This record gives sequence, structure tokens and C-alpha cells, in this order.
Amino acid sequence: MAETEIVTAEGCVHCENAKKYLNEKGISYTEKPFDKMTDTELGNLVDRLGQDFGNRVGFPIICNTKTNKCVIGNDPAGIDEVVKG
Repeated sequence: MAETEIVTAEGCVHCENAKKYLNEKGISYTEKPFDKMTDTELGNLVDRLGQDFGNRVGFPIICNTKTNKCVIGNDPAGIDEVVKG
């Protein structure tokens, strides 16, 4: 299993751009479509995001499953920060 997870929303151009960036960097990831996530997976995501993001909602949500660091959006600097651990 990849250490990087990306939660995506259908039709989200930012999600597609983030996946393209990860692919270009050679970073393997597991994609989790938001509308297909179970209640348990959603609860785990909320726990992982914690208080850092407050009421912010957006896609994609990219998380490092080892460090539990996450970023919302497709900013390359933010993505790099999360995936490097």
C-alpha cells in the first residue's frame, strides 16, 4: 500500500492536477473517491485532519499515512511537504 492517499471528488480539476503532479514526481498513491468512502474511512480522515483545518473543506485531500500530515488543494509545495514526511 502506498504511503500517500489522495481523496478526490468527481469532476474536480484540482484533483486531476494533483494526481498529474504526483505521477510526474513518480510518487505512488492510493486514490479514494470521496463518494465511495465508508463511514469508517470518513471518520479516520476527519481524525487525521484534526483541528489543523478547522471548517475548511476542499479537494483534493492528500495525506501521508505514516505521518498523518495532510494538505488540502493542489499546491506543489504543500504536496511535497506532505509526501516527504
